Amino acid sequence: SLYHIGIVYFYFGDFKKSLDNYEQAFAIAQQTGNTIVEFLSINGIGGIYDKLGKYQKSLENYQKFLEIAKNNNYK
Repeated sequence: SLYHIGIVYFYFGDFKKSLDNYEQAFAIAQQTGNTIVEFLSINGIGGIYDKLGKYQKSLENYQKFLEIAKNNNYK
């Protein structure tokens, strides 16, 4: 899946390709109602922005992550 490809790029240090894959995975997950992939992808996006030093964008994505978790009773 695009989410898993994003993970691979993340660990290879290619944050741009990782971000592209996470964002695509997130968009598809939203369209299809796959809240688990939505949840995981937005967390990955937050992690990339953190690695890039874009802390405000990281925080915004982590807040979305928490919102998805609360709305779906993920613990």
